[in-house]
Amino acid sequence: MKKIFNILVLIIIILLCASCTRQKQDSKGDKIVSLSPSITRQIMDLSCEDHLSGITSFCPPVKNADIIGTLVNPSIEKILLLKPKIVLMSSEDGAVQKTEALKKSGVKIHIFSKNENFKDICNNYIELAKIMRAENTAKDKLKQYESDFELFKSNGNESAVFIVSIDPLVVASGKSYIGDILRNSGYKNEFENLNIPYPTISIESLLSKNPKFIFVMDKPIFNYMKSHSALHKLSAKMCFTGSANPPYYTLFDYIETMKILTDFRMSE
Repeated sequence: MKKIFNILVLIIIILLCASCTRQKQDSKGDKIVSLSPSITRQIMDLSCEDHLSGITSFCPPVKNADIIGTLVNPSIEKILLLKPKIVLMSSEDGAVQKTEALKKSGVKIHIFSKNENFKDICNNYIELAKIMRAENTAKDKLKQYESDFELFKSNGNESAVFIVSIDPLVVASGKSYIGDILRNSGYKNEFENLNIPYPTISIESLLSKNPKFIFVMDKPIFNYMKSHSALHKLSAKMCFTGSANPPYYTLFDYIETMKILTDFRMSE
């Protein structure tokens, strides 16, 4: 009787192992194309990059994933040749990514909602994890990200402007995720109440605000602003954040940008 019981246990273990192997193989067989650098970064954060068969040239490199074009000009032909199970896109980038052409091609696409704040990014992270079948990993990482968010969150009110572009002069408003990072890092965004995420402003408007901090993530723009004769009238501290984190709406990059902005504020 004991021998029969042991045999049955062994059979069950073998069947379970076979099932797990099949699931793993099926999962790795999923062909997914990401048209967003931020989505690609989050897939990597979930340790699911093996799913990716296609990415844009703006995405971080992924082993065995083909480049299917640029962020603003993905190739429909290259995407179709990969025969993806699903194409992942963001609402932020979708307007310039041939969405309608992709829909007509019959390819299944998933467009994530806009990332205006930390909560939005959390929700999209969970949604992505479900698609990638990585809910447990996401759950654990989300706890840490939320803990870090509370650690760096501040109710400070330091006057600041975050410049995205110089020609034209574009800033982050309170409607953008960068504006949300400013707010939660202890800054008063001087363009908080403008109605679009990244409004174009004039030099005169910037001068009239006279912020204490001006954040710039692009080095040429930073150098240009440091030498601009009109901006010499400002008493603002010019702060170079770098572009490794601020441009990406991921939880990791949100927290890293909070750390950068907090360091500038604390150094005063």
